[in-house]
Amino acid sequence: MLLLVVQVDDHPAWLDAVQLARGLTDDVHAVLFDASRADELAKQGIKAAHVVEHDVLSDYAPEAYGEALAQLVGELQPSGVLAVGSEKGNEVMAHLAARMRAPFAANCTQISGTGRPWLITRIRGGGMLLEDAEMDAGCGVFTVQPGAGTGAETPSTVDQVDVRRFTPDLRDELARTRV
Repeated sequence: MLLLVVQVDDHPAWLDAVQLARGLTDDVHAVLFDASRADELAKQGIKAAHVVEHDVLSDYAPEAYGEALAQLVGELQPSGVLAVGSEKGNEVMAHLAARMRAPFAANCTQISGTGRPWLITRIRGGGMLLEDAEMDAGCGVFTVQPGAGTGAETPSTVDQVDVRRFTPDLRDELARTRV
């Protein structure tokens, strides 16, 4: 199973991350910080959504988001976690990777494999270079370069998304990075 962090910001390129994730597996679960977006997931063929809820998460707080995601990853044990390679997406995923003590690959244009190793292509040098790399991680942490999913076929839809609530145990001091 892959976790796809859909809602860190309202970046329109989240569909690129969906396409890349669905290219790896049909077992993609979404992570939302607002349940109102769950209906959009059915159009992308995502069957399950984990809605992360906590008072500390009422406003963007990358440290708290990273900790909440780390707790969810610990519970679900996915093979990988993906998000859009936006400023906020990269920031939150860096916090997640640090808390997991896991490697993090930002701005990926391609991901394949199952984790032992993950095979990735990512943008480096301000877009001047594509780097092919291997990442040896049981649970890979990635962001997807906006535009990377362009041209992929549209996934089949599902009738309903299974929405599951998740309340992490967050300390109030994690709100110190709240914006």
